[in-house]
Amino acid sequence: MELLGLSNSTEFGTPSFKDSPEAPRLFHLSTNMCAKHRQKILEDMTNLLNAKQPVICISTQLIEAGVNISFKAVIRSAAGLQNIIQAAGRCNRNAEDPFGYVYIVKLSDDLEDLSRLTDILDAQNAFYSVLVNSNGMELDSQEAMDMYYKYYFYKNSQNMSYRYNEYDTNLVNLLSVNSIMANNSIRSGELSPILKQAFRTAGDFFQVIEEKDMVDLLVEYDDKSAELIAQLNASIDRKNLETLLPQLQPYTVSISKTMFRNLGDAVYCAANGGVLILQKQYYDKEIGVTEFASQMDFYDIGASNKKEELNGL
Repeated sequence: MELLGLSNSTEFGTPSFKDSPEAPRLFHLSTNMCAKHRQKILEDMTNLLNAKQPVICISTQLIEAGVNISFKAVIRSAAGLQNIIQAAGRCNRNAEDPFGYVYIVKLSDDLEDLSRLTDILDAQNAFYSVLVNSNGMELDSQEAMDMYYKYYFYKNSQNMSYRYNEYDTNLVNLLSVNSIMANNSIRSGELSPILKQAFRTAGDFFQVIEEKDMVDLLVEYDDKSAELIAQLNASIDRKNLETLLPQLQPYTVSISKTMFRNLGDAVYCAANGGVLILQKQYYDKEIGVTEFASQMDFYDIGASNKKEELNGL
């Protein structure tokens, strides 16, 4: 058995690992794991798949692009058509078998709650509209993609103008006709400049991803990361910090503010409060960052200072 299961959220993408010599090897991939951890999981899976060993991988959509790996079957939780096509690209990728099997499933809200992931929910609904109206067309055809984006953009047309309430306008207007400047020129009797676009205002206002909703943590995944984190905890020299931090980049995980708050004192500060580090027992070797501690001694390094230094998060 070579099976890849893809979900839209990290909650559903976290399997229960049970040791059984007869069961296929079960792997998990999500953004709750650091890059070094994900790399090791991909290497282990690739080796087993090349050896024709049974493998099951439960992953979020991070495996859909830029990963050269192939499974006999893929089960994808319903999503945007572009995500489904990418997921299908992980099935029978190199024509190892005469056929590959891709299944699209609709999960219940109990299993996969998308109420706060509105972009994914809108993409999912646009995909359902394509299914209803496709009349047998191939889902990876240009015609199907055009139909999908028609439904998706129609649903999100107002949101995609990116409203800017402070000036009663939107991003599209600022970068095109800029009616505020045009109206001011008419009222003042002055000639409107050739370039009317408000590039600076638009740039100051707009962010593709609101980084403020994520928190970066360092995690102790292997011996090297443990050694580097120990050096970081002991160091007060700025030059030493500038050397250590790039080496720790592969051991960084970005988590939501909700998870950060739930972790509480499991996160502590280093480098004068400039770096956040996760207590070792809150990083699971199977699933990455977890809100449930494993059974081991609790670190006390700087934990008492965490809330005072991060009360703005």
